[in-house]
Amino acid sequence: MTAETVPMRPAVEAPAADARFEEIVEVLDPTFLEMLGWCWQRRVITFPRVHPVIGLPDCPVPNCPLAITVFTHPMCRGCMERWSKTDLPLEEFRIIPKAFSTGVGQLPCTVAQCERPRDTPAAMLCATHRLQRTQMLGGIGLEEFLAHPKAVGLAGFGPCRIAACYLDRVGSKYPYCKTHTQRLRVVREEAGFDEARWR
Repeated sequence: MTAETVPMRPAVEAPAADARFEEIVEVLDPTFLEMLGWCWQRRVITFPRVHPVIGLPDCPVPNCPLAITVFTHPMCRGCMERWSKTDLPLEEFRIIPKAFSTGVGQLPCTVAQCERPRDTPAAMLCATHRLQRTQMLGGIGLEEFLAHPKAVGLAGFGPCRIAACYLDRVGSKYPYCKTHTQRLRVVREEAGFDEARWR
């Protein structure tokens, strides 16, 4: 690989006067980091699904986007839990499509060109479009709403400001994803809470 094709790392925000951090960053192999799916901005790894060593097999249940993380299990953890609550044989359960998944982080709003994440995996719409559909347009059906001229795509709010969070912000009031906004409401009541340190 030539120097021109090696992915360049952006400036990394290192702790003040942390020489050891800089030493470690300088010896990291950018090709290896790219293979791992490392993101400098969000500081997270997205492991490749198809890899002979670190890859994870896909869950075989239709419409399930998750991977099998326990190799002795025939499905992902969530589908294993759902199956345990049924009396169905494994092979019969594995052909039933999964309605939706709560374990995929965020899914995009289904309004065309909307950059905001769904309010919930089952909601199909971001918080703004969900309120528009239920309150401003009288709770019309989803298909009718998606075809409505007022259902236009909205700009996203950007990534969550928590270190190593791979989710996007869901509103303009807080610079966090929905999960971290909910956690903030709890932890900020603690004595001596420092939001910058928590972030």
